[in-house]
Amino acid sequence: MERACSLLPEPYRAVLEYVVIEGRSYDDAADKFGCAIGTVKSRINRARQQLAAQLDKDIG
Repeated sequence: MERACSLLPEPYRAVLEYVVIEGRSYDDAADKFGCAIGTVKSRINRARQQLAAQLDKDIG
């Protein structure tokens, strides 16, 4: 999992860690990263998709 996370583009990894791992809100993330809440949600979604694909590749 850590290796898969390290392969994510920085904007995706940073937002994913901040919201999912640290448990911060989308609002807090939008403020911290200077973007809209929709951008935060999009980055998290893309990060999850890329993680799932990488983990599937590693397992399969």
